[in-house]
Amino acid sequence: MMRTPASVRAPPCPARALAAAALLGVSLGARAVDSSEYLVSPIVTQGEREFDWQFGTGSPGARTHSETNSGVGIGLGVSDHWSTEVALDYHKLSTSRTVPDELEWENVYALADQGEWPVDVGLALDLSRSVTGSGTTSVRFGPLFQMQSGHYLANFNLLFLRRDKRHAYSGFEPRYQAQIEYRYSEPLEFGIQAFGRLGAEGHFHVGASRQVHRIGPVLLGNFNLARGHSISYNAAWLYGLTGASPRSTLRLQIEYEF
Repeated sequence: MMRTPASVRAPPCPARALAAAALLGVSLGARAVDSSEYLVSPIVTQGEREFDWQFGTGSPGARTHSETNSGVGIGLGVSDHWSTEVALDYHKLSTSRTVPDELEWENVYALADQGEWPVDVGLALDLSRSVTGSGTTSVRFGPLFQMQSGHYLANFNLLFLRRDKRHAYSGFEPRYQAQIEYRYSEPLEFGIQAFGRLGAEGHFHVGASRQVHRIGPVLLGNFNLARGHSISYNAAWLYGLTGASPRSTLRLQIEYEF
């Protein structure tokens, strides 16, 4: 695999990056429920390049419409502690055609080498801007946690989003991502995955009936190819637990790593 040249500079300090994002006044992610949302890992591999494709479709819930999201991205492990990716997201409602939605710049900072601490800890910092002409700019940031015990791997991420839509600011919106995985074999592993949103536009916290909670089984794995290349996948069927959640969500992510 390609290794990063020594001339590549180290990433900016995450704290400074967060402060800069706050000064820009960027705010929470625009979509009510992103059916293609995927779990972010705190693990970074220097020199690893990847093409990423994700897809998700959600059926109507008590207070939601059917919605389909997808995205493509290309990423690079710049150093042992910083990976970055540029992605273009697409969005489709049941009554409309698929259109480009947001251009995203996604970053993961690993705070220590993998296995150095009992729990691997990282920091996500993603900036995005609408390409539909609405002028919406957003930031998503927060800690990422991963712990392995035997054949089990557990992840929990607490992410905060803030959106600026023509200078009408909404409050911070807390979201979570969680997964418990049983590492049966590299090509076929399985577990439980969950995504949630604890707030709503303009509110840090809302009542349980207005929160979004989705949980369900996930299949995932990795296929090693020649010359150190590989293809990894994860597919989940998520069930909505509240009226503000899609009744069910099918999501799929495929990564080609080289």
